[in-house]
Amino acid sequence: TCPSANAANANTLDAIIATPASLDDVYTLVHEVARRAGVAAAGETLVAQTKLQVGTDVPAPRPLRVFVYDCCDPPFTAGGQTVFSDLIRRAGGQNIFAEQREPWTHVSWEEVVTRRPELVIVDSYEYDGQGDTADKVAALRAIPTLEKVPVALMPLGCALGGLRSVEGLARLRTAVREVAR
Repeated sequence: TCPSANAANANTLDAIIATPASLDDVYTLVHEVARRAGVAAAGETLVAQTKLQVGTDVPAPRPLRVFVYDCCDPPFTAGGQTVFSDLIRRAGGQNIFAEQREPWTHVSWEEVVTRRPELVIVDSYEYDGQGDTADKVAALRAIPTLEKVPVALMPLGCALGGLRSVEGLARLRTAVREVAR
């Protein structure tokens, strides 16, 4: 259990600790928060508007192989139980580590290269000495088999499972479309 959630609940605050794994989970979370706030109709409206923005999934005869490079060496990446992986699928791609049970996990560069990504999505943020986006792209370019793989940048807030995921999906659709040409 989460100490902060326990403290909030002890003080009659109703805390939700969410770990959405898909846009559908985000919609469910919006409904639940709106219900608890006493504005269920507004939650319905927001979800309906968001679904309109999302539209339909992009049909892909062969999904583009996508690697999410969050940071680090060995690389830290999104597994299959993330909104990020769902967004990639909806955009016409396939997260090359979608079978990973952990939402986020370390993998080896050898595993990345073996899975032959056709697009790399770099999480665009800087944290605690991990380097900025340019450092991450430079690390990719230093690996001969990845140096020519197209790279797209994704603000981290667009991929973690909030309403900004709609913007993330739009960015992914553009990146997948450009590579698939």
